Amino acid sequence: MKKPLFNTKSNLLLLGIILAFLTLHPSNAQEKRRGENKNEAVRNYLKTTVFPTLKAQRAKLDQFLSPEEQTRIDELRQRMASLRKQQKLEKSNRKEGNSKPINLSEEERTQRKALRKEKMRERRKIQMAAFEIADRHEQEIENLLSEIKPQAEAWRKEMKALRGENHDKTEKGDFQAGKSKALRKGKPHSVKGLRTFLKPTRFLLLDPQQDNDETRGERFHQESKAFPNPMNDQISLKYTLQKKGIVSVNLYDDQGKKIRIVKNQLEEAGKHEFSMNMEELQPGTYYVEIITPSNKFKHRIIRQ
Repeated sequence: MKKPLFNTKSNLLLLGIILAFLTLHPSNAQEKRRGENKNEAVRNYLKTTVFPTLKAQRAKLDQFLSPEEQTRIDELRQRMASLRKQQKLEKSNRKEGNSKPINLSEEERTQRKALRKEKMRERRKIQMAAFEIADRHEQEIENLLSEIKPQAEAWRKEMKALRGENHDKTEKGDFQAGKSKALRKGKPHSVKGLRTFLKPTRFLLLDPQQDNDETRGERFHQESKAFPNPMNDQISLKYTLQKKGIVSVNLYDDQGKKIRIVKNQLEEAGKHEFSMNMEELQPGTYYVEIITPSNKFKHRIIRQ
């Protein structure tokens, strides 16, 4: 009769070690849930405590901005919202496994790489354009941010507590420093994310009239559309009116200068669509602004 490889005491000891390891080292799924719960708490804190104060301060800046600067800022916000929507869609596709470059051809990989670079260039252009305006109002922005400096310090402490950063560092030690990607997800809602909103250019682009930037971007694409884009001689505009009222449509060049009043008339509530002739325009970038009784949309369009 063969002797068992391990006796009872050895089995119990081994089982105890395994249980202790699992208790002290949570799985990726557990870490992910913990991270998501913390991120949700921080998001709620930002929405209910931080953003109302930031937006109130940002609203004070409008009195120092010229009409041209306000138009330019609104256009930059719309461009940033469009980039965020693309990023959100790509992230959703990655989760579903639809964007893994397993079966992509060399040409498709090149196109995807070029598209990423184009988005990076667009983001840099937005940031540079915002910096030019922020630089002209450096003192006003600095004064407004200084007024809420004590509150910002309190926000940082509260957000650290919500994320459990001090608890994790003292109790988990070196293991916490090597935590998985699952727990690091949602980093834009960390204290580092708060510092971003306190930077002059991001503060300038903050819209005090909107609940949050993501909602604005989603509503923008649902209620207004310009196609095809890029276009040649003609572009179609589609938008939805929540109520009857005056609709204004204006065309701007890439410097924010109005070059055409397309229409300014009373329209009924509901869906609307019309085409614009762009034949006389030189190839380049333009912006179409649609002002309705309840919203204002601006599309970046490219004339080929």
